[in-house]
Amino acid sequence: MRSLRTLSGAIFFLFIFVSGCGIPEKKVSPNAKKIVVAREAHGFTWDDAYAHLSNFDSPSVRDYLQQEAVFFDDQVKPLQSLINVLSQELNSNLPQTLSSKRFRQGEFDWHASVASGTQYRTFTRQHIKTGEKEVVLDLNLVAGDSSYFKLGHFDTSPDDEYVAYSEDRTGSGQYSLVLVNILTRDTHRVADNLDPRFAWLGSKIVCSNTNSGEVWLIDKNSQHEVVFVEKNRGASIEIHRAATGRPIIISNTIDSTEIHLVTDGAKAEIVREREPGHRYRIKFHENKLFALSNLETSDFDLAEISREKGLKKDWKFLNLKADGTIFDFDVTNKGFLLHTRSRLREQIKLIGWDHSETQIAKAGVGESLGLHSIVEGRRVNFWRRDLRRADELHQFDLASGQLMLLDAQYQSPQVKSRLLDVEELWFAARDGTRVPITLLYKKGTKLEERPVFASAYGAYGLTRPPRYNPSLLPLLDRGFLVANVHVRGGGELGPEWHEAGRNKNKIKGLRDLADAIDALQKNGIGDPEKFIIRGRSAGGTLAAFLANEYPSLINTVILENAFLDVLTTLSDDASPGIERDRNEWGDPGDRDVFLAQYAYSPYQQIKNQVYPNLLVMASKFDGRVGAQESVKWVAKLRELNGARIKLLFHLDEVSGHGGPTDQYLLHRKEAIEYAFIIKAVGAEKKI
Repeated sequence: MRSLRTLSGAIFFLFIFVSGCGIPEKKVSPNAKKIVVAREAHGFTWDDAYAHLSNFDSPSVRDYLQQEAVFFDDQVKPLQSLINVLSQELNSNLPQTLSSKRFRQGEFDWHASVASGTQYRTFTRQHIKTGEKEVVLDLNLVAGDSSYFKLGHFDTSPDDEYVAYSEDRTGSGQYSLVLVNILTRDTHRVADNLDPRFAWLGSKIVCSNTNSGEVWLIDKNSQHEVVFVEKNRGASIEIHRAATGRPIIISNTIDSTEIHLVTDGAKAEIVREREPGHRYRIKFHENKLFALSNLETSDFDLAEISREKGLKKDWKFLNLKADGTIFDFDVTNKGFLLHTRSRLREQIKLIGWDHSETQIAKAGVGESLGLHSIVEGRRVNFWRRDLRRADELHQFDLASGQLMLLDAQYQSPQVKSRLLDVEELWFAARDGTRVPITLLYKKGTKLEERPVFASAYGAYGLTRPPRYNPSLLPLLDRGFLVANVHVRGGGELGPEWHEAGRNKNKIKGLRDLADAIDALQKNGIGDPEKFIIRGRSAGGTLAAFLANEYPSLINTVILENAFLDVLTTLSDDASPGIERDRNEWGDPGDRDVFLAQYAYSPYQQIKNQVYPNLLVMASKFDGRVGAQESVKWVAKLRELNGARIKLLFHLDEVSGHGGPTDQYLLHRKEAIEYAFIIKAVGAEKKI
């Protein structure tokens, strides 16, 4: 068991404050050594003076990073009391006990729980007939003193003798596969460098190696045979288990899918070969196989697949009228369950075999839905999520039409008395496109007097569905408006919305965020002097773009593992996930794409100007966005702006792209961020 900790040494996070916030100014800020490297592309030349900072083993680089750490220490000490208060507030919203919904497998009912004062789940099973209970796996014991531990997947063997789980102890995103004999507790670490997902096939496991693109069938003695090899370097592989119990190999690129079924004889049987632009997923129902595909419509449709003709291209599309983009589906004895979205509005409905329609759930402003499971072919379990309250699991009986609440996730008692409100706003971007913003806030003082905490992502067609986040409560209590801007490049408004902000159109999504901030300020939503932007990963590109191009719109920018050196990374053939990234951002080998990327890439476009307050954090073991991008960005900012810039940087050495897995360390990090922005805008008092 691990309890609340304080940050120290290598796990300190960066911090900076505006003058007048009670933080003494350091006379001399850190400065990195310059070693100019000339770059050239398409007849265009530029200098990169900080390319050498990518080498973290260099003594001069280590010395520079140590200066940054010392600079942080000097600035953060006077604010420890506020950080402690915020940490207590964040930790007060942790559950006393958090249990998952029970699930039945074989002769046992399983459930997982997180007890008070612990970090991770404990898996327990109960024999259906005898009622005997036993703890099968306690991840708190497994994690031990590891500063980072992330569970990828957990599953039991068909004979109930073994459990298998995947773990990441560095934050690199590469997992190890571990088998545990339930009776003897013998443990076998059978493979490393894997994708987190896997599936049992008899007494062996189907898993994928992230480095080679191979799918293996592996036993407890680490002996493996190759089942499948993905030759497309830009593809990612996931292993899932179908309703039939057979493993499925799902190979995805940014715009295409190829799925194989693994037979009992460990052979990979293809469903449909990869075709550019074609995405699909499959579900079994009785002896039939169905696919959700965008082959005939960008909003996706269902097709029945003939299994008698080798699962090739004999697909019969059903032409379902979904009234929006279909994001998920399932098949029941009554017909098809469709989870759709249209202009941020989600619904789950049943389209019967006779084409009748039954609405099961509809989400309003600030809400989202999620299919969970089907029970006995007629009861549908689904999640209802809301920015204002914790997740709820509901069940809809297709026969009777009865709806009942099955389970509600933990929610702090204080939240029930909070008066939170949510709004949806649409504004016209500079090219006339209507872009939505979702606002969450606590009722109270006038909106025009509030500080604003804004964020956006806008990449890879990903959607950030509305969901309750108790970590925002300290900000909401202090009057902040929390704004999520749904810029082009994301998936909130369907595939076309992604395409509208992808590749050569990327600049449109970047400008959408600037236009959103401008629209909010012009319409009296938020104090123009108190706008905060936080950007993570690809969202960090947007936030840093605003800092470079529209600094007067923003008081403060927070960056976490941000994609900042777009041009250099996309020009490197050896960069992890390069094909996927070039598909999203464009290939700088194309001159027009290169010129567009150079014009917005945050590192190349740093200027000699007055910047907002800047807080930049990176993770040394980030396997998705290299930490050197943040290091270089900070060093160049200091060079061009000197003492005028209010900036601190920290390189975290105990987590990866997603941040700490220790919830107390995560909250400590959030407390530092919140103290930073609260002091920056003078919002210490609660409303």
